[in-house]
Amino acid sequence: MAKKENGIIRKIFGYSIASWFSALISFIVVPISSHIYSADDFGKINFFLSVGSICYTVLCLGLDQGYIRFYSMTKEENSRRQLLSFDLLLVFSVLLTVSVLAVPFWRYISLWLFGEETLPLLMMLPCYVAGLLAIRFFSTRYRMEEDLPRYTFLTILLGLATKGIYLLSVPLGRNYRTAVLFCGAAGDVFLLLMMMAQRKALAVPAAGRNRGLFLAELKFSLPLIPAMLMSLLNNNIPQFMLRAFDGFDYLAGYSVAVTVATALNVIQTGFNTFWTPYVFQNHETKQRQIQKIHRYIVTLMPLLAMGIVLFQDVIFLVVNEDYRYITQFLPFLILTPLCYTIGETTCVGIALRMKTGWNMCIYALSALVNCLSCLMLIPTLGPSGGAISAGIGAVTALILKTILGQKYYCSMKSVWPMAVNVTVFVAMAVLNLIFFGNPRGVLLTGFILVSFCVLPHNFSILKEMLCYMGRMRPSPKTDRQDGR
Repeated sequence: MAKKENGIIRKIFGYSIASWFSALISFIVVPISSHIYSADDFGKINFFLSVGSICYTVLCLGLDQGYIRFYSMTKEENSRRQLLSFDLLLVFSVLLTVSVLAVPFWRYISLWLFGEETLPLLMMLPCYVAGLLAIRFFSTRYRMEEDLPRYTFLTILLGLATKGIYLLSVPLGRNYRTAVLFCGAAGDVFLLLMMMAQRKALAVPAAGRNRGLFLAELKFSLPLIPAMLMSLLNNNIPQFMLRAFDGFDYLAGYSVAVTVATALNVIQTGFNTFWTPYVFQNHETKQRQIQKIHRYIVTLMPLLAMGIVLFQDVIFLVVNEDYRYITQFLPFLILTPLCYTIGETTCVGIALRMKTGWNMCIYALSALVNCLSCLMLIPTLGPSGGAISAGIGAVTALILKTILGQKYYCSMKSVWPMAVNVTVFVAMAVLNLIFFGNPRGVLLTGFILVSFCVLPHNFSILKEMLCYMGRMRPSPKTDRQDGR
């Protein structure tokens, strides 16, 4: 049993390598960008990247998840190649159609996106999105083939494209226009290189022979689109609201805070990459193991989040001083990746029972709560109000995922460890906001962290982890034999 659990931990870590590099890219890019660009330009660049990421995720049409679901169900390699080709053909056709339909409205879209009417910059958006789509689908193929080196490479490339590729344009110009043009050009280059390098992985879709496979994938995937859209809106509503209320200046600081908050994505991304195929393959025979993994996530994710909050002042030493104010609301932004990762362990029943339509209801309701909170809090609290609203939306989604997910599959023995740990972290976030700039805030944060560790359900998990780490160490006898 210990060997199996250690193997799972190694697998999660292996799939997290790319996320570690992506996080490193973020922590390099953010301090440099905060010193190179003005707050207005930095805000516009990050807003363009956020909109591009939203468009690319929605335009996946849920087919990246459908490919994961039906890859293992499709035994013939040629059918797998046709499935990937069908997915790419469909998403690029939709991208082209949406781009053409948006042409009559380009002035309004450009004014919202950049604060000015500029068609050349707006044309960079579909170019940028096309490159992201190509990287995403081919990295998913490597993920299902368990080709970890190539999967890691493409995932790092995707992280670079979505977070820091624009910095390579600095020698050409230190303004948002140059950065956006560079992102669009880079997207075209990525698309061309991906299609050339992966041409052997593609095959002309045989609509007659594999019609049933294509329709089954569409039936599974398409209901995920509104759910993904609602999820993205839930994460980005505060940015859109800040754009409406305060222009681009506050967006820059908020974007920096979001980047730091997504440090938890290092664990989230690697875990989710491993988790979905694992649950699909083992939900009937390894329910206790799935419940145990849930317990680990419920303890480790809040613990890591608290560590970031405790050392946030050290993290922000390298960022421009004009952005230091964001540490007062950073913990509320951390709630989003924290609740999302925990929610992935509580809502597995929804995917197992093919009830993906529930995801739309979950994210629609949480987005509504987020939006209403923004309308009430941003006018008075500014970026802090946006961050608090994002946290409220994330907790709402977690509650709904847990209620509905456990209805179809019991992936947790008790709700109380999760409820207590999330509540403790929310208390830390509130105290951090109240005692911002006060040394007592650091002491209170440290006290909460220690109290969290000694809670019985957390202490037992941490003790187990230390035992596993001890077992993984080679014994002195083994070391002497190796040396011999």
